[in-house]
Amino acid sequence: MAIKKFNRKRYESEAESDSDALSKTQQKNESLAIKNFGLELAELSVKKLSELPLSEVTLKSLLDYQKITTNLAKKRHIMFIGKCLRNEDEQAIRGVLNGETSLHLKQEAEQVSNNSDNEIIDQLIEGGDAYIDELLSNNPVLKRQTLRQILRNINNAKTPQKKQLAINKIKSYLKDSSQSHQE
Repeated sequence: MAIKKFNRKRYESEAESDSDALSKTQQKNESLAIKNFGLELAELSVKKLSELPLSEVTLKSLLDYQKITTNLAKKRHIMFIGKCLRNEDEQAIRGVLNGETSLHLKQEAEQVSNNSDNEIIDQLIEGGDAYIDELLSNNPVLKRQTLRQILRNINNAKTPQKKQLAINKIKSYLKDSSQSHQE
């Protein structure tokens, strides 16, 4: 087996072309900063997380982190959160955390408040799961299971009183969730 000689000229030319790239230490420090930011986000409540401008994957990974109990799994999952956060806008997230409201969140709140409760309930009854998906994409604070359960109670009500009770329950649920989303 032949031993390769060190080619100094080739090494120097590679070093000059990589001078504008980040060093390994800088890359590691950035990765550590993103991981620490992910830890900060993971400690937030579900309500605050749903207000942040995060993609679905990042939001789900942050919510999953809160359910994990073992240390090794938490360590592994925080690395995944860091990977997800590389694709997010850190300034926008920090802005919302510092109390600045983003235009996107204002538009969603207006859209939910503009629809009357009766229209939403009628669309829920007619549209079923398809409308629930649409409603959840516009308002991430809502819970799919709760919506489905109340909708099932409306559809299976045997007396008008029970149906009205279920309709009142979904009205109060939508009202409470829209208020918590605006706070």
